[in-house]
Amino acid sequence: MKKRLLGALGVLALLGCSPDHRVAKDVASAIVATTLRSHGVEQADAVALASLDIERALPLIGTQNIVGAQAGWIRARLAYDRGVTLFKLAAPELDALIDGELDSPLTRTGLRVFEEPLFGMPTADALLLNRGARALAEAAVRLPVAVADPGRTLDVGALFSAMSGLVIVMSTKLDGSDSPFARQSLVSARMGMSGLSALYQPLSKLIHSVDATLDDQIQQLFFGLLGQLDGVTATEQVRDKVLFLRRCAELSELLRKVAPALGLVVTTVVDVT
Repeated sequence: MKKRLLGALGVLALLGCSPDHRVAKDVASAIVATTLRSHGVEQADAVALASLDIERALPLIGTQNIVGAQAGWIRARLAYDRGVTLFKLAAPELDALIDGELDSPLTRTGLRVFEEPLFGMPTADALLLNRGARALAEAAVRLPVAVADPGRTLDVGALFSAMSGLVIVMSTKLDGSDSPFARQSLVSARMGMSGLSALYQPLSKLIHSVDATLDDQIQQLFFGLLGQLDGVTATEQVRDKVLFLRRCAELSELLRKVAPALGLVVTTVVDVT
């Protein structure tokens, strides 16, 4: 895979600043399959380790360490937010279990479902906490292997489709409703947006080579959005939320234009709810 990436980048360098779509698609696919997959594995490892810490803190027999479990939940939540795009693409069946989709009537566990029992006042009973922690850990420990599996395709068009949708999801976090008990909505938005930016950066030069204006606009929006979230400790401290929402909408629209600029057709719709 590394040889494939180096070869594609070498061809791109020889062609200069205007690669044809075939080369651009190959380079993008190679970057996603190597650099971006590695990023996803790193975040998946962090989710798994934090989830195991939660499970250890909430034994069925013996004293439960609620404070330690809460700290583990926060670490797992934020690592999940940084890697969510790749989790949804590479391992959607595990993503559903780990995220705990609140809009699904079948959801019984996951970070979001587990938040109220762990952070509510009072916290849930020891049996419920133990069961929730065990179920979360069982799914989370499978995540790094799934994301690292080259047999699980990471499609470039689907990647930008998911990123576009997740930008809108991040824009909804500023009302605090995303994490009402642990109060992590703002940090979740910051980690999510920085995670999206981290996925974009390795592809930036390639995108710039096919559409410099598009790349510049995307970079400016990431810079502006992350700047609005930097240095604030509560959602109500974010200045000009209307501007934040407008920037999110613009970024979402521009990210949808990346795949066509690379000569790709987006055929996969990714559920980012």
